[in-house]
Parts: sequence; C-alpha cells; structure tokens
Amino acid sequence: MPLIVTLTGDELLHNGPIVKIQIGNPSEPSKTAIVNALIDTGAAFTAINPQLAQSCHLIQRGQKKVSVPGNKRREDAKEYPEYSASIGFPGSDLRGFRVHGVTGCPVFETQFSCLIGRDILKYWEFTYSGALGVFSIRDSRNPAQDLE
Repeated sequence: MPLIVTLTGDELLHNGPIVKIQIGNPSEPSKTAIVNALIDTGAAFTAINPQLAQSCHLIQRGQKKVSVPGNKRREDAKEYPEYSASIGFPGSDLRGFRVHGVTGCPVFETQFSCLIGRDILKYWEFTYSGALGVFSIRDSRNPAQDLE
C-alpha cells in the first residue's frame, strides 16, 4: 500500500513533498528522533543536519565529498562526515532501512532536518501531482530483498 499525502496545491508548492521519518543509531535503538524530511530528487544522497547526528549518537563511518550547484571545479567540493543510520517511516507501510549512509551537512531550512536523496528514491516509485496537491510513494523493493 503506498503512502499518499494530500495537501493543497499551494502547500505542496511552498513546502514541497515532506514526510516524517524516524532516524536513529542502528547500534542503540533508543537513540532516535522523528523529524520532517524533504524528498529531493536533485540530491544524489540523503543528508541530515549535523545536530541530528549528534543527538542520535550516530557513528561516523567516513567522509563524503559534496558538490553543490555552482561548484565549477572538483576541488570546490567540501568534505562532510558520513554516518550509519537506521531510517524508518512511522505511520506508513514503507519499509525502513536498518543501516543506511547519511551525510551530515547543513540543511538550511527550519521545517525539515533531512533531505531524502536518490540513494533512497531508487527503491521507490514516487508520484508528484502539483495540480492536485498530492504525492505518493510506493516501495518497489521485493520483500525478500535485504534492507541494506
């Protein structure tokens, strides 16, 4: 069953497709937070505010070079910490991720603390209708597939 979110057309235009996620430390299930996440088809990877990584006690697993629009040269990319996180979708039938890499870099909005990138979107069928003010997500993973 897909997650279907209905808003007014103006709300969807102003805020974008936002979903609730539960993010946490895969090694410490008690260290979680429920936050808003913006679905960002322009982002190659999932990013979270660094403060969220600290409050959930996420374990850093490396560094990730990040290029943003406007970077003209490869050396313009900045390095940010990459963490292991569990990601779930409370109140929906979407399957979660036991361990998924997220990058801790500033997300410059107050209404969400996470950008869901194409690294997660590749597992979904995502439909967006601005005219109707509706978006839907259907998990396209086979139930037998490992959750990463």
